[in-house]
Amino acid sequence: MIEQNKLPPPQAPNVSREVHEDTPLRGDVSPVTQLQPPIPSCHLGPVDVDWVESRIKSLNIREKIGQLIVSSRHQRGELEIEQFHVGGFVFLGNGQRAADIVATTNRLQAFSPNPVWFSIDAETGLGSRVADATVFPTAMALGAAGDPELARAFGTITAMECRSLGIHIAYCPVLDVNTAPKNPIISTRSFSSDADSVTAMARVVIHGLRGAGVFPTTKHYPGHGSTDTDSHNVLPEITRTAAELQSVDLKPFRDLSRTGDLDLVMTAHVWVSDIDRDTPIPATLSSRINREILRKDFGFDGIIVSDAFNMAGLEGSDEDEGELAVRAMEAGVDVLVAPVNTGVIHGALLRAVESGRLRVEDIDTSVRRILMAKSRLGLVGDCQIDPESWKGLLNRKEHLETVNQIAEKSFTKIAYRPETSPFLVHNDSVLTIVLKATQLIFYRYPMTPLLEELDSRLSKMKVIHTDQSISPKSHQEILEAAKDADKVLVVGYDWTHINHPSQVDLINELVSQPTRPPVGYVSFGAPYHLHQIPNVDAFFCGYATTVEVQQVAARVLTGEMEARGVLPVQL
Repeated sequence: MIEQNKLPPPQAPNVSREVHEDTPLRGDVSPVTQLQPPIPSCHLGPVDVDWVESRIKSLNIREKIGQLIVSSRHQRGELEIEQFHVGGFVFLGNGQRAADIVATTNRLQAFSPNPVWFSIDAETGLGSRVADATVFPTAMALGAAGDPELARAFGTITAMECRSLGIHIAYCPVLDVNTAPKNPIISTRSFSSDADSVTAMARVVIHGLRGAGVFPTTKHYPGHGSTDTDSHNVLPEITRTAAELQSVDLKPFRDLSRTGDLDLVMTAHVWVSDIDRDTPIPATLSSRINREILRKDFGFDGIIVSDAFNMAGLEGSDEDEGELAVRAMEAGVDVLVAPVNTGVIHGALLRAVESGRLRVEDIDTSVRRILMAKSRLGLVGDCQIDPESWKGLLNRKEHLETVNQIAEKSFTKIAYRPETSPFLVHNDSVLTIVLKATQLIFYRYPMTPLLEELDSRLSKMKVIHTDQSISPKSHQEILEAAKDADKVLVVGYDWTHINHPSQVDLINELVSQPTRPPVGYVSFGAPYHLHQIPNVDAFFCGYATTVEVQQVAARVLTGEMEARGVLPVQL
């Protein structure tokens, strides 16, 4: 079905983008210099050694094992604490509300006899999971912008917003070097296909997060950037040689470890076949990868955190999850994240200690690392958060200005063949084709502010919204409509690639017509879309679907500004 109204059809409203006007930016000052933590105590302080050692001595073995677990069941958090003594919780899923999170963190801190730490995925800022918070473009957009101060500001803002809700750990930045264009799960979550660029951008993000009181968690060790399958669904195999791993995938982890810039490292559920040759084994369960390489060779003495236990790449189930937990601890993991059944894991670890399979000394070592981190987070005393403080902080004006600066510096013109520039001018008769997305990450189905921005700049624009699968009838109707246009602009919101073959076929037929207008394409996902449609006349990439990126796209397409981004990956 084709809809030909000029503006897009009604969609479910997006999350409110309310702006808090507390401190407007001065035009001559970087946003980084104006970002101050909302609560003076939100910083990483020194370790209170006496508190750590006294706390370890006070814990029995069941409580120590609980410290090793980060549960996703915060809705029933009191039971998780009472029965299994869990040491932390992770907030999973999109569209959560700030008021609910701060109520949860305060409730569980008050209930628990031991301080609890809270964590969240924050690869695109707190807003990637929390509806009220600031949403940033992806890591690849930061890579395209190439501005360390903006990367640091991203980290600072994210940490400030996290701490205002009582969240202490951000599962970011991603250190994966995305060298596989068909990678179905990393893609724009990576800064670059160059290991040194990944290291440089990650380092300043880490410093921004630390500086505002949040522990970064670098991932997905030993690297997930060369895979062509998704560890949420299967166990991917890394086929690089050990030498290639050292020069590419492992390099950011090694370099950051040796400069003291790693605090928590998250393992990947991937099999590195040149290291563990005997049998397919996830890196999470590999002593060679965790103990020999990360601990011994790289000198890392921080906290090793598993990726989520509920992922198929770990091949877990309610029956064998306990055994997997024991094997992970044997392999050197300190913290087990999001078990399917907390009781199964807790019971299995307890039995392994009682049987002598796991040593109490090793459990104590992991617990000591965890308590040292909690001490540095200031969780020694009162752990309550002011339930109102976030209202003046999340999504405030200077945060959104930083988002806009990233959008302006990252939007990239990757290919351009037309003889005239800009691609669109006011008097053009423009056919804009919006491809319905089937593959998104982090965000809900995107609104299309690009269309509103173009509508205000062009005198004649016709918009066609496709279905996910374009029927032969619709395909032909679009080809006919293109004949009457001066320019054709195709807009794609799919993430790693254009997901439906019928959409690819349409674009490639549009550019193969003997007499046709110039055809341009804007990807609000990955730049790798270009591999599928190599003959378009112009190809632009925004790397993300955020409102600010789409507004910048309209300005670039109509010549109000130049595309300033530099492609950070090899195509």
